[in-house]
Amino acid sequence: MINIWNMTILDVSVYNIINWFYIYSFLGWVFESTYVSLKQGHIVNRGFITGPLCTIYGAGAVLVYLILKPLDGNVILIYAGGVVVPTILEYFTGTVMENIFKTSWWDYSEKKFNYKGRICLSSSIAWGFFTVALFLILQPAVVRFVALYSVSTGQKAVMIISLAYVVDFTVSAMATINLTSRLAKMELTISEFYDYIKSTRVYQNSKEFREKIDAYRNEAMDFSKLKANIYEKVNDISETAGSIFEEGKIIPKTFDTIKEKSEFYSKEFKEKLEKTSSYYITMVKNNSFITKRFIIAYPKFKVSNNRFNKYLEEIKKTFLQRDIFKEDKK
Repeated sequence: MINIWNMTILDVSVYNIINWFYIYSFLGWVFESTYVSLKQGHIVNRGFITGPLCTIYGAGAVLVYLILKPLDGNVILIYAGGVVVPTILEYFTGTVMENIFKTSWWDYSEKKFNYKGRICLSSSIAWGFFTVALFLILQPAVVRFVALYSVSTGQKAVMIISLAYVVDFTVSAMATINLTSRLAKMELTISEFYDYIKSTRVYQNSKEFREKIDAYRNEAMDFSKLKANIYEKVNDISETAGSIFEEGKIIPKTFDTIKEKSEFYSKEFKEKLEKTSSYYITMVKNNSFITKRFIIAYPKFKVSNNRFNKYLEEIKKTFLQRDIFKEDKK
């Protein structure tokens, strides 16, 4: 029977590779979470999963070490390889996650010499220094640490951690997929409401109102402002009818008909608005623990579909600023 633990990849046993992977994933999580926490001024749990692992660091460290191991002893070549290999891995990881989950977890677009926001020169230079530190400091320390516990203990620990990781990863992946699905529902809700407004006479006959509504459609909906605009406009219908009657331009019977229709029109508008607004705000506010963690840990987190990002920004604002949505008392 083949012992998987003793199988080798580039002259390194699978047992050691997996142990190193989890140790570096944990160290990466400590580094990322500490750095971002200090930068943002509050505790942040980084990483795709909820547990204390940043697997991109684990995979990156192990791959870089295995690939560049023949260069051990030549600091210059190790640095050069450390610039190239992690950069390729970072780009590949970003591309895969965008294609699978339709989300983007980091964005270097604002940095100079970036490519598609996934990689940038300053980050690549930093990877080179990290790689030198990996060979000179980290890897020797990790090897000594793994030697501190027995192989059987290491195997059991790896199996337990792997099981927990699979569960954690699955839950996080589902949360990401559900978030994208919710953003799609928010887009559909707004589209249907916008189509309804476009079909009304208020929209067709008022250029000012039409311009405001179109502006709301292009940006994320702010229902508190939208309500105020629509309430004002539909209430104007009755007032306009009243002023025309007072000027003697229509007969009383005609005025009664206009007033009746305008009141119905106003009621229909408001009911439709309240229903849409209530559903939209519920979609914005009701986020899972994992989604909230994503928002805190990755401020630049976004989805691949640019039409959905305006709704994602509303979710971010609602969570980061608890009072962003206050119920309209009208």
